[in-house]
Amino acid sequence: MRTRFMLSLLFVFALIFSVTPVFAGSISVTDFNDAGLNCTLREAIAEANAVGAGGGTLGNGCSGATAGSNTINLPAGTYTVGSQLPNVTTTIIIQPGGAVTVQANASPNTATYRVFRATSATGNLTLNDMTVRHGGNSGVFIDGGCVRADTSGTLTLDNVIVEYCYGRFGGGVSVLLGTLTVTGGSIIRFNEVSRDGGGIDTQSTAVTVTGSTISDNLNANPANNGAGGGLSAFSPTSFSMSGTTISNNSVGSATGGVGGGVYFSSFSGITGSITGSVFTGNSSSGAGPNRGGAVYNVGSDALNISNTRFESNTADVGDAIYHIASVDMNITSSCFTNNGDTAVFDTATTSVITANGGGNVLLSNWWGTSWGPRISGVASNTSSYVSNGDSINGNGATVVGNTLVDVGLTSNPTDQSQAPTGAWLTTAPFVAGATCQTCTAVSSLGHGRTCS
Repeated sequence: MRTRFMLSLLFVFALIFSVTPVFAGSISVTDFNDAGLNCTLREAIAEANAVGAGGGTLGNGCSGATAGSNTINLPAGTYTVGSQLPNVTTTIIIQPGGAVTVQANASPNTATYRVFRATSATGNLTLNDMTVRHGGNSGVFIDGGCVRADTSGTLTLDNVIVEYCYGRFGGGVSVLLGTLTVTGGSIIRFNEVSRDGGGIDTQSTAVTVTGSTISDNLNANPANNGAGGGLSAFSPTSFSMSGTTISNNSVGSATGGVGGGVYFSSFSGITGSITGSVFTGNSSSGAGPNRGGAVYNVGSDALNISNTRFESNTADVGDAIYHIASVDMNITSSCFTNNGDTAVFDTATTSVITANGGGNVLLSNWWGTSWGPRISGVASNTSSYVSNGDSINGNGATVVGNTLVDVGLTSNPTDQSQAPTGAWLTTAPFVAGATCQTCTAVSSLGHGRTCS
């Protein structure tokens, strides 16, 4: 028995050690000069593409690549590229060895090209721990001013800053028919677009944004309906945003801007989600009508929101949220404070915004006051009408003219000294890293309140 046992062990060991290990390749860039004689970033990408796809080395001074995935190591410093870097058509990870900036030009709004592009089903680009900037300019129509993935390409940004880029679709980042992951404290900021997605534009893409910031991006669209000051998601194949701050983004259009923070237009049979995030200072403006200062939701798919703060967002209608999708939107455990009127607005004919906690008062929302939201759809001599909470449309409980935000209003005294009752929180909760604001200074017009 012992001999048989030992033979079995030897057989297992032989199987284990007979398997040839497969290691990812590693290329080290040695030349900062984009047209240099040694291994430049441009040459490293070309080498990784060639060898990674199973071809031979290009003999361009770069070494270490293998078939399959390759990592390009960048020494700390600034890399200025004279044209777009080669399309990434294999799996490439670009990993700095310190503080790294890759830029199209030393100055913004000067270059006529983007910096990075991943394309085809085999093009998988991961950027780690770097700054990418100054791609495109306001006079040239580039999709993805700094970074683009398309034709089933995959793009991952992990602790990456994308800033001061200009595009037509996607001022900073554009992804078409691909996969986008933004994570690890990435920051998408100070980018500008002339059509959709000031910071990020995605179309028919799997979108995941986690623990990042999208801020101070501009969608300046004078002729068309601009969509998405911060991020635009058109018909995503999946959509998840968590632990992310969306702040001070704006969309402006002569014919009506929508979605100052996020534009969500989905027809793919998915359920999108936003959780544990913060929307503050986003705006939709212009000749109007402008809708959805923080979030604009349209289409036939659900977008559900939980544990999220909406503060000081503005638009003509739906300063925080404008909902016109054909399926219900559910909002739970979130807070709405200091947004203009009407803060949460539903105009869909076949759906509602359910903001009553789904029967669990602990999952209800905070509207800035223990009196709940200002419900402008009820009679003017009732308590809800003069609440200093953020406003909703509808009567708070049942459909009125097919427009409704349901907060479960159960009583609304005509005596304005008595608070109405409904499915909302009566003390400010701790949401997405901070205690929600409390609003004072009741105004009969719903304005003029102070929230802190």
